[in-house]
Formats: sequence, structure tokens, C-alpha cells
Amino acid sequence: MGYLINAWKETQKKFTMSLKQAVNIAGDGMLDNEESIGELREFFQMIDLQTMERFLGECYSKDKKFKFDTRGYAFQDLINEMGRRLGYDVEFGLYRGRKNEIGFDGLWKSDDGYYIVMESKTSDDYSISVESVIGYRDQLVIDHKVQKKKCSILIVYGRDDKNALRNTVKGSDEAKNIRLISATALFQLVKLVT
Repeated sequence: MGYLINAWKETQKKFTMSLKQAVNIAGDGMLDNEESIGELREFFQMIDLQTMERFLGECYSKDKKFKFDTRGYAFQDLINEMGRRLGYDVEFGLYRGRKNEIGFDGLWKSDDGYYIVMESKTSDDYSISVESVIGYRDQLVIDHKVQKKKCSILIVYGRDDKNALRNTVKGSDEAKNIRLISATALFQLVKLVT
């Protein structure tokens, strides 16, 4: 058991570390190996809703004190954790694309066999390629992991200051199969069902 898990177990309700601090003490703090990634994901499964809400806010805050290189990775894992708390079986995606691997951020499976390909963005500062996300879904269909008629796409965003994500999705031929939700709204749903 790593330092981060021990810190949570010892302090819980008095846990005051920022997300940046938590990531920095998960494993070796780099989020580029299974030990660090595994400890962070285990930690996210343990945290209470108040801590989760605070961490989500830090993920898409414009305040420079909350910015760090792997903040988007932590955001992706927090979104996947919310999917898990909503009752989905979650397959975590890649932080960075790799050749010959499907680059989705998460694949959520419901008990009735429906799937959601989840893509997360902390903000609209960087554009999202809706066609790439559709490509992830299509590759999952080709690989027989999902059926197209039983698979939708969910894009979860932290900030959409310019409505860029909404406009990008509206312009897509697949708009009827893509849903957008803010991380705040998704968190409110988690609060309702847990």
C-alpha cells in the first residue's frame, strides 16, 4: 500500500491535499507506470464525494496553482470513477495514444450490455476531434468488442467557455449518437444515485 492510500486512511474527512499533491505522491508521481496509476485509481475509489468535487474543480480551474502536466490524466480517471459509481463496469483508457491501440479515455458497460465510449476534456482550450472518438467506437465495433447499435459516445468536459465542444458535436454526422455533459452535471448525477 502506497503513501497516498495511507494518507487517506489516516485523515479521510480532514484530507486537505490538493489533487496535484495527491498525484505527486501516488507511486513515483509520474503516472507513467502501473504502480503510480494503480495507486491513484485505488485512491479515487476511496475518496468521499466532497473530496471528489474539490478535485474536479481543481482539474478545470484556471488558477495556475492547480495546473500540472498530468492534470488531464487525473481528470480522465476521476470521470471514469464517476462512471464506476454510477454502476458501469469501467475499462480505463489510455492517457496518450499508442500505435495500434484504441485511444478512448474510458469504455463503460452497463448491466444490460450497452456501452459508452467516454472522452474527457478539462477545457475547450484544445480542440477535440469528434471524428477520432467516432473512430474509437468504430474500431471497437470492428474488433467485436461492442455492437454499434448498443454503443454511444459521451464527451465529458470541465469548461466549455467558447461552446466549441457543442458546436463541434452539432456539426458531426454522428451527432445523434454523441452526448455532451459537464463534469459538474455528471457529478450531480453521481451524488443523486450514491
